[in-house]
Amino acid sequence: MPNYDIQSWSITPGTNATADSGINFAEGQARASLNDSCRAMMAAHAFMRNLLNGSITTTGSANAYAFTSGLGYVSVPTGLWVRIKANFTNTGAATLNMDGIGAVTMKRVNGNDLNAGDLNANQYFEALYNGTNWIVLLYAFDLGPVLLNTLTASASATLDDTTSIVASYNQYMIELNHVIPATDASGLWMRVQSGGTFKTSLYATTMGGHDGFNTFTYEGQNSNGTLADTAIGITPNSTGFFGGTAAAGAGVTGNLWLHNPLDTTKPKYVNGQITYHTTEPTSANNPPIGVMAIGGGWSGGNGAITGVRFLFSSGNITSGTIKIYGLK
Repeated sequence: MPNYDIQSWSITPGTNATADSGINFAEGQARASLNDSCRAMMAAHAFMRNLLNGSITTTGSANAYAFTSGLGYVSVPTGLWVRIKANFTNTGAATLNMDGIGAVTMKRVNGNDLNAGDLNANQYFEALYNGTNWIVLLYAFDLGPVLLNTLTASASATLDDTTSIVASYNQYMIELNHVIPATDASGLWMRVQSGGTFKTSLYATTMGGHDGFNTFTYEGQNSNGTLADTAIGITPNSTGFFGGTAAAGAGVTGNLWLHNPLDTTKPKYVNGQITYHTTEPTSANNPPIGVMAIGGGWSGGNGAITGVRFLFSSGNITSGTIKIYGLK
């Protein structure tokens, strides 16, 4: 075992006299050597501190992680626990190599190989060596939503994401941040990609809310030109009773949820809540704010959904961001 290795210390005090070759606590040691022994023991604790405080970042690529302990191990001690930072996101089963000893397979606590996205770039994870494998105890699953992509509008016709929907995640949270239309009274739409193309028909939307003057509900695929079946309606796209999104103001803000998009056994749905700056006439008692609860989906089949697109019913997206998060 290397010097300054807490893993080699014993819980029986008397056997620690020579348990660590870097720390002299032999019976009858010279008085002058005691300070050296105490400083060496401090170093041992510092090495262990670094293995647990996240200050070590892995190296490697292509699902083969590596790190240096600072102790120069020649074999991995059973029971060694580390907290380290991943330098890349895994795409499937992965290994961990400490001090060049050799690649050891990492496992989930249930004994399965890691799933894609369990370890994310620049995020910490904890692993315990059980004598055979590194068991990953804390990983992306435990850290809540993982930011996968940020779409930023700048006079954009559409904002598309075709890379975030992968097998690593079962649900997706889509965060709309002040998405502003270039054209007054337009509605924010969402389309999905399936079979390699963004679909332009067979959508259904149900929404209900209040636009500053009226409380309303809407169901179906088409009603008075307010919404068509060409997209999931996130906000209405007309003036008058439904109150379209205003080109001036705060735009559309809120959260949407996309559920099990890669499932091929049943239709997929979106639901959420948003607030938008409406074109309704205003007064001191009726601010230009619409609040909506939304549900919708594409009814063209059970094919996997592999992408999302946002656009306004008329004109470009002036500005705003849309963030895509993955959850397991």
